Amino acid sequence: AIQGQRSSSPDTAKQLEEFQKIAKFQTGCGVFLTMSELRDQDLQVSVISSLLQPCVDLLLSQRSLAESEDDALRANLTPKVGTAKHWCAILCDASAPQVWARAVGSAA
Repeated sequence: AIQGQRSSSPDTAKQLEEFQKIAKFQTGCGVFLTMSELRDQDLQVSVISSLLQPCVDLLLSQRSLAESEDDALRANLTPKVGTAKHWCAILCDASAPQVWARAVGSAA
């Protein structure tokens, strides 16, 4: 807490939460965000799309397996998609479903 300050303001608490998100992203998945990027939904979509890119690359590289709905491919994709969705929930809070839908659409 800042010396001489009796209680934190809602803005201070929100900024602390935002800094914590930024730190999680930097340490958890190597994504470096600024405060303005964190607050911009279009940039959130871009970040999540980039986290989905390895899934898209895998699907494209193994197109024949994707067409036959191969279980090994599904097993490889499931954790990658789950990880991207996890980071989407951390980044976006309440807007996560909308951001996730837009990110999947733009990644595809």
